[in-house]
Amino acid sequence: MPKTVKLSSRPAFARRIPDATSSDSPRVCVSTYLLDPSSDTRSGSLCILKAEKNQNLVLENEISTSAGVFRFDFRNPSTVVAALTDGSLVVQQIEEPTSSETTPVSSDMLLDLGLSNSSLTITTDNKGHAYLVDLNTSLIVATWLAHSLPYVPGEGCEVWSCSVTPDAQTVVTGGEDGSMKLWDARSKTQISQSKIFGAGVVFVDFPAENRAENQIFTGSYDENLRVFDRRNLKTVLKEKKLSGGVWNIEHDDEQLCVSCMYGGYSILNSESLDVIYENREVGKNLLYGATKISKNSTIFCTFNDYLVVLDEY
Repeated sequence: MPKTVKLSSRPAFARRIPDATSSDSPRVCVSTYLLDPSSDTRSGSLCILKAEKNQNLVLENEISTSAGVFRFDFRNPSTVVAALTDGSLVVQQIEEPTSSETTPVSSDMLLDLGLSNSSLTITTDNKGHAYLVDLNTSLIVATWLAHSLPYVPGEGCEVWSCSVTPDAQTVVTGGEDGSMKLWDARSKTQISQSKIFGAGVVFVDFPAENRAENQIFTGSYDENLRVFDRRNLKTVLKEKKLSGGVWNIEHDDEQLCVSCMYGGYSILNSESLDVIYENREVGKNLLYGATKISKNSTIFCTFNDYLVVLDEY
């Protein structure tokens, strides 16, 4: 049976904390977002949860942030870098004593970020811009208009997702305009793009180091997971139609854990893309984050009912 924790804010994203020493009691970080309509302000937090050996799910800590958090990533097991709705990046230490460093980036909402092997980080906002930021100096190294609406020239649209190669030389972005674009980070010039998508592109990612180095994973509102070779974006290497918009793809050597919003989540074979397990029912409450904690268990969060759930299959 699933085990649940109800949070005080809406959970927007989830990732397992990459700490090999916690394999018996894996821990997960969940970000939250809550809009106050009366003041039009957005609050948020980073919640640390642990799945205990008896499979109870326990909230260990909730760290408040200055605004809502759509997405985040780990610099190391104790350090989270988060994109905030107030336009800033925060580097948050999640272990006691907790501390944070904030870098203002945009006057608009940041939607995603991608970490390189250096201090250079890519982040994107809801008005079409991409920013290359040095987290060590808190300086914006470069910025450019990455995506705009085709029927309103020059007006930027949501750049839902971004990623950067480990050497920080190449950036990929996905936008509400239904395109994925590849960029030279040094010159801020577009290398290539794909417009094969039937709706907005909400997830883009370069592969982990243990996968083919030229692959790009994408997810979009048209309910498709696609894999491209970045040397030829005109051709799709693999494609899988799922039950909902593909918001996030988490991958390891053997499996993909795919968050499908109103379609729940799916576990796929990473090579064939065959479905191993799926839980569509939980999508009725809008699922943005799912992360594997073992071979046969996942922790996911649902936005509308404030829940974080341990699901075993």
